[in-house]
Amino acid sequence: MSLSVVLLSAALLSSPGSPRDTLGAQVRAMIAEARHPWARRPDFSRYVDVLARLYASRADAPVWLAGRSLSRAGRAALDHLLAADREGLTPADYDAATLQGLARGLPHPSWTGLALARFDLLLSVDFVRYVDDLRGGRVRPGMFGVGRAPPGVDLVTIIGNAVTGDSVAALVAAAPPPLAQYRNLRTHLSRYRALAADTSFGPLPWVSPVRAGERYAGMRELRRRLVAVGDLVGT
Repeated sequence: MSLSVVLLSAALLSSPGSPRDTLGAQVRAMIAEARHPWARRPDFSRYVDVLARLYASRADAPVWLAGRSLSRAGRAALDHLLAADREGLTPADYDAATLQGLARGLPHPSWTGLALARFDLLLSVDFVRYVDDLRGGRVRPGMFGVGRAPPGVDLVTIIGNAVTGDSVAALVAAAPPPLAQYRNLRTHLSRYRALAADTSFGPLPWVSPVRAGERYAGMRELRRRLVAVGDLVGT
């Protein structure tokens, strides 16, 4: 278990208050501040309106918890954050490991309303970010994504419907751009990651320039590599 998860777990066990009395109030307070103390990127001001309306639509009830346990929708949302690299995104940007470590402690009798509120809101912040990035990309037009426009869809409605209908997987499947180019990039991402992890591709011999008609000691390995990346037709 990482040190960050250990420290967060200690905070969970020491926070006072009744879950029923404090959860909604704590969620509203954190949304008003637009900062989450457990997040890798604490500032979520871009999504304040989305999160405020999402929780308001549920009368400030948890989005991802069923009682004191992670709901089916919550488990599905966390699984997608853990697998964000399949879409060219980075799980750490969505606190995936932190959330997974905390989720292992559920249900825990010592978790307080504050702890439950922080956990539920952290998963909401990260899932909203993930869906938004999946639709439009991690970096948007402008200097390194600065001044990005608000999300172009009603995230409150689509996420709320996915949670209610237990259709988080369908929401994530429909989120990426419906373009052949995107599907091709996704396929090539998986392929090139596999090639990068293939330890059988050693360094090619370095020699002086090879001229037409001359032999190259690494020709067999070079040919195998060109076939693997699709630049040469294999026979």
